[in-house]
Amino acid sequence: MQAVDRVDVAEAIAAKHALNIALKAGLKRAILETNCITLAHHLQKGRDEPSEFGSMVKDILHVVSNYVNITFSHVRSGDIVAHNMTKLSRYNSEMLVWLEEVPYSIHEYVMHDISILNE
Repeated sequence: MQAVDRVDVAEAIAAKHALNIALKAGLKRAILETNCITLAHHLQKGRDEPSEFGSMVKDILHVVSNYVNITFSHVRSGDIVAHNMTKLSRYNSEMLVWLEEVPYSIHEYVMHDISILNE
């Protein structure tokens, strides 16, 4: 994993990894939610810029060209699942991927999100 100093670049790197993993799992439709308004805006507009961040946006746009349907969404409130997964990553230097079974340490938060979706 690469170290980054900017939150928007870190968010873009995570988004790119997530989209690549979803493609490898056979998914062709996705909704990418981010609390980084800059990333959401650039992806929605299909716009990159000559910077490290712009380069990551360009990479993401290349990845999403393989999707049948992709939606980018800015979420205003904190994502408690993502927040707790980030806390877990502090103790592990390897990339962890969750595809099917919910990790025990975040199960409670995932179930809460599901209950909100089902309301």
